[in-house]
Amino acid sequence: MNKIFNIFAALTCIFAFSACSSNSDSEYKFEEQTYYRIVDNTNIGATPYFSRSSGNFVLNPEDKTIKATTTINLNGSTITVETGNMTYTTLDAYTYKFAGNAKASGHDVTNLSGYYDRATNAVYLEMTIDGKNNVYITSIPLFPYTTTTVTSVDDSTQPLVLDNAMYGLAFDNSLSNGLFAIMNFQLTSIESPYGEIDYKGFNVVPTAVGYSVNVEKLTPNIFDKYTITNLKIDITRQGRAISGSYTCDGKNVTFTGTTFNIKE
Repeated sequence: MNKIFNIFAALTCIFAFSACSSNSDSEYKFEEQTYYRIVDNTNIGATPYFSRSSGNFVLNPEDKTIKATTTINLNGSTITVETGNMTYTTLDAYTYKFAGNAKASGHDVTNLSGYYDRATNAVYLEMTIDGKNNVYITSIPLFPYTTTTVTSVDDSTQPLVLDNAMYGLAFDNSLSNGLFAIMNFQLTSIESPYGEIDYKGFNVVPTAVGYSVNVEKLTPNIFDKYTITNLKIDITRQGRAISGSYTCDGKNVTFTGTTFNIKE
């Protein structure tokens, strides 16, 4: 899993931060930049409120608990949401699932649950505030568990199926421009995978279930080659799953992936 650590670190250096410390052998503290969407469950068709925040987390493997503190903007007011110690269960070698209670001064917080991946420090939280505001919080959308299929535009070659490519999505400070990172980039079986190629300067639309991207053409930040066209991305499961397609150098590429290595 070291490649995930390295790639995640590179991606966070571009648009975000991740910091951690340990006060004891049984307690692990870390801070993550997070993005959150607030969906009005009485009007699902309305544009979600989308913003950036940070979360502070304390993981105790000895007690198998995790707790979180985060600050969000709700209807123009800043509120701090703080959970209790939530017992987690281990779903696979790296993924923990948890649920519990939370408090926010002057607000009712219910239906709190989430996931944590200790290989990448990826976190996900969802909750309902005051009965109508569904809040979905994610760290940088990173999708290390993927399947990618590469086919020639004219179907002249056998499809290439990859399970080592990874995808990431981040945002600039204004949240108006996105960055799309393709890691372990490979179009043919005879070329070596390239570590990371970044594309930026496009619009990301927050939706009721995640995010959407639709771009006609993107040129890499560094290379003259690997221009992609007809990029379409749908991020669903409130930010935990990705599917997409694009064309590059005479190849059609489709991909699917998840933030957590579990079946939902």
